[in-house]
Amino acid sequence: MSKIIKAVIILIVLAAIALASYEFVVKPGAVGVSLGGLTTSTGASNIVTADQDVGGEFLQMLLNLKAIKLNTSIFDNTSYKSLKDYTVVLEEPKNVGRPNPFAPVGQDVVVPPKQIPGTTR
Repeated sequence: MSKIIKAVIILIVLAAIALASYEFVVKPGAVGVSLGGLTTSTGASNIVTADQDVGGEFLQMLLNLKAIKLNTSIFDNTSYKSLKDYTVVLEEPKNVGRPNPFAPVGQDVVVPPKQIPGTTR
């Protein structure tokens, strides 16, 4: 292909991109175009940012959650009240291992337990 044909093709592609951009972004009367976080409505006079849109979705979700009604009559049922709690109480972890795991072997400093005055071991 010659340089002239390549230049003409590039100009046609750029013109098509410019026309499409004008139709969707700049032209008054654009309907519901969403580009990079901006949503334009009819006439492009009312611009809503993505933050406001997310806030509106959050508000709608919050209102939907407030409308939920829970039936708590199950807690008054005798079958529910007859359930037993099998909770296992975990013990506190014990001191396992060396006081300083990075010290050379044999260099551990062991602190003797404190003795209460007046008692013997």
